[in-house]
Amino acid sequence: MREIEFRGKALSGKWVYGGYIQSEEVICPKNASIKVFVYPKTVDQYTGLKDKNGVKIFEGDKLYHPSVEQYCPCQDDEHFAVVRYKNSSACYYGDLRTTLYTISACVFNEWEAIGNIHDNKELLNAENL
Repeated sequence: MREIEFRGKALSGKWVYGGYIQSEEVICPKNASIKVFVYPKTVDQYTGLKDKNGVKIFEGDKLYHPSVEQYCPCQDDEHFAVVRYKNSSACYYGDLRTTLYTISACVFNEWEAIGNIHDNKELLNAENL
């Protein structure tokens, strides 16, 4: 069974992880009896996948692979991808452009999560993809 987990940036600026209550715009960390208010636009869901370092991959993460063409049909020179959800499926966009591939098209445990669209302002244009 897939683990359901969300992350969001708290009003303090720190990331929190756990269950998300959208109507209250809070995340409830695991094994805690508190609710942490988060910025709604920063809330992303865990994909159920981990990168090559064992780091959980969330929607909005920027991924890097030095030789992506071995595993994916994309031809991006920089070998970057941004994880997004579209039509109820986890997908990624190659090189922050409009090329869309389903998340199963790659071996994500050979990618590395190197940032996200919330902490890396240069990725904000990917949010509209």
